[in-house]
Amino acid sequence: MRVLGINAIGHHDASVCLIEDGRVVAFAEEERFIRDKHARGRQPVNAVRWCLDSRSLTWADIDALATPWVEEEFGSVAPPGYHADISFGERELGADWARWPVNIREFAAMAGCRSGVVPLFQVSHHLAHAASAYWCSGFDETAILVVDGEGDRVATTLAHGDGGRISVLRQFSTVDSLGQFYACLTRFLGLGSFGEGKLMGLAPYGRPVLEFPEIELDPDGYRLRLDPGLTRWDPVGTTYRSVIEAWIRRLSERFGEPREARERGLPTALADWTQQDRDMAASGQFALEEALVHLAELALRLSGSRRLVIAGGVALNCSANGRLAHLPGLEGFFAQPAAGDDGAPIGAALHASVMCGVPPVNERLTSISLGPSFGADTCAKALSDAGLAYREPGDITEAAGEHLSRNEVVCWFEGRMEGGPRALGQRSIVASPALAATRDRVNDIKRRARWRPLAPSLRREDAGALLERGGDTPFMIVADRIAADWRERVPGVVHADGSARPHTVDRAVQPAYWSMIDHFQRRTGLPAVINTSFNDEREPIVCSPEDAVRTFLRSGADVLCLGPYLAHSPSPETGKTDERH
Repeated sequence: MRVLGINAIGHHDASVCLIEDGRVVAFAEEERFIRDKHARGRQPVNAVRWCLDSRSLTWADIDALATPWVEEEFGSVAPPGYHADISFGERELGADWARWPVNIREFAAMAGCRSGVVPLFQVSHHLAHAASAYWCSGFDETAILVVDGEGDRVATTLAHGDGGRISVLRQFSTVDSLGQFYACLTRFLGLGSFGEGKLMGLAPYGRPVLEFPEIELDPDGYRLRLDPGLTRWDPVGTTYRSVIEAWIRRLSERFGEPREARERGLPTALADWTQQDRDMAASGQFALEEALVHLAELALRLSGSRRLVIAGGVALNCSANGRLAHLPGLEGFFAQPAAGDDGAPIGAALHASVMCGVPPVNERLTSISLGPSFGADTCAKALSDAGLAYREPGDITEAAGEHLSRNEVVCWFEGRMEGGPRALGQRSIVASPALAATRDRVNDIKRRARWRPLAPSLRREDAGALLERGGDTPFMIVADRIAADWRERVPGVVHADGSARPHTVDRAVQPAYWSMIDHFQRRTGLPAVINTSFNDEREPIVCSPEDAVRTFLRSGADVLCLGPYLAHSPSPETGKTDERH
């Protein structure tokens, strides 16, 4: 049984996954192929072709197609047959091409699908998010929390997964969007679209002294009090754009004019941010966390569960997840690593598999490295085509560890590309955490602001020593604090409040990356390396060896480890390296 899940609505984060007999076997985002971050307004044509080619399949081998949307057009008019409970349901359009939404029909045609070949399942957006968290958690029974900007008129869902069934407990509309609150605060402070991670990084430099009275928590959940003209559960009259406009008006009334766009040219310095702006960031982060904790506790109480899983774009907030993961009495926590819309087709496909009578394999996701990989010949060709001299060390992981121990910055490319927004040791820039100056250099290489934190990758077995709470955090999505006796030794991965978003590395799952960290530890005594995504701040994570070489050459990093090969940065005087083929 094969199901293709596609996020092809044409808004942002177009992506595709392939499910075979209840298991996710391939997953890729379109942005990586077209080199356009978030792939706004694009269809995942390249991603679907890769998913099929990776398993030597054609459209004739696909049993079903699933999409994480029920509305025909994003935030627009509801389709025929739309009814009150479709916000947490599904509908099967089958192979009747004429009934398919236009955007899906156009996408399928571009991707090579003939009309009427593959049955289409439309899974409501929050059900898809919920399914992606539930079926990837390994929990048979759990409370589910989905929080994002909006999807199919819904912004927040509390649900219960039990015995392979997912049931809704509470839902809150676009007007009550916590995701839009945080996104609008991000925009108001001049950090633009998709700048929420920057806002989260800025928050520890401020004080949570400002209130957002619009967010009202109550025993049944919460409400956002904005413009009285906004109507809840109106699929036509109230769009997310109206909510954004209402929030910007509210913020402007309290804090003055929206700030000028920042981080579009040169990165900002911390001194560029007023105390009020820092306090707004800290207060917005605190308000979001308080609301999420309240909703998580409500979901746990309504479901009777002692476990919690979370998905939706807001679930990418590591700091909030750090609080949720350690709620009193909680016995299990899982945050879906591709929690945004890029990961929604995973849930849509898994739910469609259930509808087709093939329940997913309910085992915990331990790796989201499900994208393209490239052989040694392809790596060698990319290096040669770029005029880079290179060599093949006896052990590339040992060589990388040695360069890291010299305080050099290493670009690391190995195995299958990871999915989601965080690099997890397949397409990473790594460095020693021993000096804060090295963190600054890595941020400079990526053209990021120096005040933004960088994450540690560490061997799983060292988590108890390096982190205050410890535990297994393989997806860099749950914040912790660096243990007090380590903070001065690894300043490169310690944020202003002592926190970090750790990436624990399991030797059985990532043997090469684990070995590289191990070699570094043996030389330095330090149990972690700086890990950030292998890309320029303004581009997606690299996908191919050609992408890696191109980004490396303009980065200023010292060393490129590309598959089994190692190359040095060209000398600024000669433009050549001192390695030989």
